[in-house]
Formats: sequence, structure tokens, C-alpha cells
Amino acid sequence: VPGLGQAFYNTQTKTMRVIPAILKAYLEYTPQSVQQLVAAGRGVAPQPRITYRRSGTSKVKQWPCTLYEGTRGAEKLTEVCVAQGSAIALTVADFALVQEALDLAAPFTSQDALERIPVYGTTAKHGYAGFPVRRTFVRPGQPPIVTELVEIRREAVPPANLEVPPGYSKAG
Repeated sequence: VPGLGQAFYNTQTKTMRVIPAILKAYLEYTPQSVQQLVAAGRGVAPQPRITYRRSGTSKVKQWPCTLYEGTRGAEKLTEVCVAQGSAIALTVADFALVQEALDLAAPFTSQDALERIPVYGTTAKHGYAGFPVRRTFVRPGQPPIVTELVEIRREAVPPANLEVPPGYSKAG
């Protein structure tokens, strides 16, 4: 997770473990613990949603994509170029697990942080349809941050890569 560290989500137990990049500890969240955080007033105040408006077409590597400009009020925050369907060989179903984890994290994570995690968006939920092959974050007075998809590979993740590193303890 950009700027956060690593996040692991277990679909069977609906548990998310977050390993911050700067700590030798991990945080664990379940639907119940998230409800307790929100009830205790430790959730994130909701921000107005980013609104996406189609603004053209482009191409990133071999993927043709549709450009969308993302604004909050009158302020432009982001631009995404999303590829769809057979052009990208990804679908909404490929990201169901990621979306489930993001939905769990939403009450205690800023929308801007969640926006940085690539998922196959739907118009109803995200405001654009497809997978972001390029994303540009606009920051007033600073150069934009651009991320671009380089390749897609499907391969199994070794189970050891999903474990909390040795020597880390559960925080909080």
C-alpha cells in the first residue's frame, strides 16, 4: 500500500493485517474491531467523494484507455486512464478480494489514501469503469505524482509472503 506499508486480507476470517513501513509491529482489523473504532470516535471523517468526468482517450504501453479527470468541488485532484475488458485482460472479479479489504478499511482510512490503491473500478462505485493503467495525482505547487502499469502477470503468491515477518508483534 503506497505510503502505508503492507496490508494482508484473509477472506475466510475477514481480517486485515497492516504492517506499517516504519514499525516492527502490525495492526489487525476485523469488522467488529472497525465498528468499535468508529463507535469510539476513532474513524476518519468522511470527505466529499471525488467525482470523475470523462475527458478523452489515450494509450499506455499496449493498453488503449479512457481518460477521466477527478475533482472534489472545483479542485482537480487526479487524472486516471482506465483500460477495460479484453484490452487489459482484467475484470471486476479479479479485484473482488481487494475491494472487500478496502471496504473494511474505509472507516479508518482517508479516501485519498484509498484512491491510491488500484482496483478495477465500476461507474457506480468509483465513478469510472476499468483498471487504471496510469494515474496522475495533482498537488498544488508541487510536481504531479504519476504511476503507470508496466506489466500484468498472474502467478501464485507463496504463502510465506503473506505472513507477518518474524519479530513483529501485534500493536494496540
